[in-house]
Amino acid sequence: MRLSLPLIGPLLGLVLLLFLPGPRPAAAQTLPRQWNRTLGNTGINALDRLRPTADGGYILGAHLDPSPGPEISQPHHGVIDFWVVKLGPRGDKQWDRVLGGSDDEYPVEIAQTTDGGYIVGGWSRSGASGDKTEPSQGGSDYWVVKLDAQGRTRWERTLGGSGHDELTTLHQTPDGGYLLGGNSSSPVSGDKTAPTAGPGSAPWLVKLDAAGRTQWDLTLPGAKVGSLQALLLTPDGGYLLSGNISVPGPGGPGAANFWAIKLNAAGQPEWERSVGGSESESLQTMCATPDGGYLLGGISYSGASGDKLQGHRGGGDYWVVKLSATGVLQWERTYGGDGKDELTSIAPTANGGYLLGGTSESGLSGEQTQPSLGRADYWLVQIDDKGTLRWDQRFGGADIEVLTDAFPTKDGGYALGGMSFSGVSGDKTQPNIGTMNTPNIWLLKLGVAPPEVSLPAVEAVCAGRQVTLVPRLNSITAPLSYRWNTGAATPTLPVTQPGTYTVTVTFPGGLSATAQRQVLPFASALRISGDSVLCGSAPLSLQAHDAAALTYRWSTGATTSTLAVSQPGTYSVTATYAGGCTATATQTVRAVPPLPPLVLGPDTTICQGQTLRLQAPPVAGAASYRWSDGSTGPTLLVQQPGDYSVQISIACTSVSARRRVSVAPCLTIPNIITPNGDRQNQYFVIPGLSGNDWELTIYSRWGSQVYATKSYRHEWGPAAAPGTYFYTLRQAASGLAYKGWLQVIR
Repeated sequence: MRLSLPLIGPLLGLVLLLFLPGPRPAAAQTLPRQWNRTLGNTGINALDRLRPTADGGYILGAHLDPSPGPEISQPHHGVIDFWVVKLGPRGDKQWDRVLGGSDDEYPVEIAQTTDGGYIVGGWSRSGASGDKTEPSQGGSDYWVVKLDAQGRTRWERTLGGSGHDELTTLHQTPDGGYLLGGNSSSPVSGDKTAPTAGPGSAPWLVKLDAAGRTQWDLTLPGAKVGSLQALLLTPDGGYLLSGNISVPGPGGPGAANFWAIKLNAAGQPEWERSVGGSESESLQTMCATPDGGYLLGGISYSGASGDKLQGHRGGGDYWVVKLSATGVLQWERTYGGDGKDELTSIAPTANGGYLLGGTSESGLSGEQTQPSLGRADYWLVQIDDKGTLRWDQRFGGADIEVLTDAFPTKDGGYALGGMSFSGVSGDKTQPNIGTMNTPNIWLLKLGVAPPEVSLPAVEAVCAGRQVTLVPRLNSITAPLSYRWNTGAATPTLPVTQPGTYTVTVTFPGGLSATAQRQVLPFASALRISGDSVLCGSAPLSLQAHDAAALTYRWSTGATTSTLAVSQPGTYSVTATYAGGCTATATQTVRAVPPLPPLVLGPDTTICQGQTLRLQAPPVAGAASYRWSDGSTGPTLLVQQPGDYSVQISIACTSVSARRRVSVAPCLTIPNIITPNGDRQNQYFVIPGLSGNDWELTIYSRWGSQVYATKSYRHEWGPAAAPGTYFYTLRQAASGLAYKGWLQVIR
């Protein structure tokens, strides 16, 4: 993810969605912080990619403006330049390079090459100037620079056509060359040998040899409305491309889905797959799996729908999809809390699982086992090979942190990289270089957590009964042995006698941990069954249950296993067991008040496509709901005309109400404009927009706000850059609200 503007309010979320709880991990992880580094300048700077190097250090690719910074050792060239920094294993800077021309350059990928040097690639708007020796081909071009081990330039290439070409990924190939992937809107021109099918852009691949010479290029045929985000070389010599694709809906493109296409070595499609729910999903990353399949990851705004089986947690969630080698969906998982959580990184781990890294705005909720540290934090999640959560942990300062990359390191720890708005606080030990409104690059190195073992509390034990002690481990490494103070060497211990029990667990490398638990005497399964609600004057019956009990005594003095009750109150029963053990259970019986009259509101009319929430009034105590469509929640979302009714039932009675909903046509909002100077379709014009209180906000596809007004007059469009935008349109007086996607094509 690339962020270059000092204000990133849209990072905190565009839409607040309904929270649905999900499975929680057993416990949060506690990984020790080894070191952290703040890098950058006083102006615009952001980390685009962090990768490991063979010497245990790190190479990072970032972008920055000409503002000064203490670690920047070279002169600036243009508006925005590449910044390449080599760090040692402890985060110490070894060298840095500023690369660019007279305009903008943004890196998207950097990696160490087999000769010990580095390859860095991105896109450029500059002509031949600065470090660029080749002219611009069009609006923006692929730009790739090969560096030696000391950061000196060996060669660089500018590739593109007459339109816009933006690199999103690159890989070194087994023959020592490089495969570049991105999105192009160029016709046949410059380095492009095939046209783009249809309007907009399409994935474009370019193969270079080891010296940077072009060997071939490929424009993906028949590309739909989508974009390429990630690329993998497959064992059969082919390629897997993944990104986002717009699924057709009524009247035009609809919600975005994850998208993957497998090409053979000749560039011919073998299979194609899109996955998603009813709302939008945005793919950010992917990795290969040991079984020959693929793991796709990003953010999802959908509830349980389409390919998604789990409901959403908050404003956006981590979503991970497992595909087989032939594109079959094998499993998918949702992870998140009550805010927005965006997954940007997936990396395999040594224990056969995967490390998920991203940014969280959630609090303690859903799969989040720790409270937030600031407005947004780095959030790590480790899952096994089936998507089951192993642990999670969050990192950050008092303000905003946005994670770009996270991966395991050779020493068993983890490296995290992104950007931070925070000063010295939380996990940040160094201040930001600029003002509080400008972020800096922030790197965090985590070590291996020391093993910890605990014995959860268990029921007490009585003669003739048994409980089992099960150790709980925080380590992601499998233990070698268990040793109990009873002499047992089993992973669990059955206990029939009260006492103090100790277990020592030994792990690889000689590390060990010990836990202790006291088991108290006596265990009881005593319970009371029966209705807890009195309806009018009819009595009810309470029943005491425990197969091990010998006698019963109720709080009323009765000594039977059943008790007739005609008055509200709290009733208890004490059971006596063999050996004199006793246990007590209680049951509260209440009288149900009559239900109040039920009102759903007056008949109303909504716009076509608008959703009306019908809300049943709250009822004290347990109640069930039954709507006319069969749904059973306290609310009903309505989009179609008709008579809607709900019945609320409690233990003794029920009431019902109805409401008629009519639907009328409202606004028709365009989804494409073409501000290309021909005076046709230059502006975002919404027919039928009456009144002066329509509020319009427009965001880029990365979530950055690009336009906002309280009184829209059809003036936006001519200055907009090509691409996909998300808009929200709302009229305060009527409460009408619209949202959707808008394509700008020049």
